[in-house]
Formats: sequence, structure tokens, C-alpha cells
Amino acid sequence: MPKSVVDPLWHQRRAVPLIRPSVASRFPAPRKRGSRTGFVVDPFRRRSIVFESGLENQGINVLVAAPQVAEIEEQVRPVRFLDRAGIDRSHCFDVRVRLICGRRVAIAFKYEEDAHRDGLAELLQTIAQQAFEEDANGNRVPFADEYRIVTERHLDGIRVRNAEMVVECGSDFDEEGQAIVRDRLAGAPRSFALGEVGRMTGLGSRGFRAAVALVQAGIVEVPLNHLIGSATMVMNRLFNS
Repeated sequence: MPKSVVDPLWHQRRAVPLIRPSVASRFPAPRKRGSRTGFVVDPFRRRSIVFESGLENQGINVLVAAPQVAEIEEQVRPVRFLDRAGIDRSHCFDVRVRLICGRRVAIAFKYEEDAHRDGLAELLQTIAQQAFEEDANGNRVPFADEYRIVTERHLDGIRVRNAEMVVECGSDFDEEGQAIVRDRLAGAPRSFALGEVGRMTGLGSRGFRAAVALVQAGIVEVPLNHLIGSATMVMNRLFNS
């Protein structure tokens, strides 16, 4: 067992980074009773991300915690299009993300009943055919490579809670603890219980939280439909690295 390196004062010694402001093109106000607006602090990209509903709040946490997401742009500037009657319209997407593979995905968060009522799928089809913009080189490119509707059916309780936990642990900004965990995982088994990280590293609960934060980096992988906890068996993506 490694010597304990638990440091009760590590929170005081850490360097808390500057959190950059949101990149939103607009800052929405509550539109109806029961709606919720606010922001999520993304500890990995180190900026605030605003949301305008409880559904968006959950979805943004899931995106922040997802290792395949490289960049997140919320409340994107409006895109213009002609509807079926030839009338000039505009639409503001809740989020556009760039995946690590380079693809850009425009996302509309909507409760399923509202999406059906508003004909959202047909609307996105129309926009996808017409929405273009200029890239950094002045080339005309599609606004997005893919368009998605995310409803409450896509955001089950386990997925949302796990994402919230990853964001919460990432907000420790414990770069030192994460580096120690990374080093230990290089020689650790292919799978392990999250609660074992504290023993492996000598960091105690700090090691557990650092390992959970590393889910966002794709180093620790939580199986689908498994809630994050000390007994949760996870995959070590640094195995044999």
C-alpha cells in the first residue's frame, strides 16, 4: 500500500483558475412559470455556460462531462432560413458542440410533448438544408454536420446524476490529485472499483474525486446505467499504456 499522501490543506494550496464568461449570443430570461435560467461552471473548459430551462441544465452537464465533446457553444447566434411559405425566419439553437472527431452538432433541447407540438423535427430538416456560414478561411460550410433533438427521454436519472458528479469533482480543480491518479492507473488493472483509488494513491476521498473528474478525459469509463459510487466497477483506459 502506498504511503498516505492525504493533505487536509490541499484545497488551500490549489490554484483556482479564472472562469471565463459565457459565449452565448443572448442571455435568456424565464419565459413561463416553472422555467429555470442560470449557468453551469464548466471546470474543464473553464468558463460559464448559460441555460434557460431545467432540461437544458441537465443536458449541458451531460455535454460538459462527455469525453467525446471538445467544445460547447450555447445560445448560438440565430440562423436564418425560409419556411415552406417562403417567409424569412430565424432560429436560435440551444447548443452547438464540436466533437473530438471534428464534427459539429446543433442541439435543440425540448420536452418531447413540446417538440411534437411544434413540429421541431421538420423545422430542423428545413434548417439543415439552408443553414450555412463562413469558416475561418472564408469557405462556405454547413452550420452543423448533424442536428439533434434532445428530450427528457434521452436524459435518464443515472446519466444526469453521473454527469453532475463529474462536473462537481472537476470543480475541485485538483490537477495535482488527478496527476497522481493518472500515474497510478498506468499500472492498475483493466477494471477497478472507484473506491479503490483512494487506497491505490494514498489520497483517500480526494483520490476518488480526482478519478471521477478523469471520466471527462476518457481515462476512467463508467459503464452505462451504473451510478457512480465507491463500489462502481469502472474501466481503466490507461491499462497497459
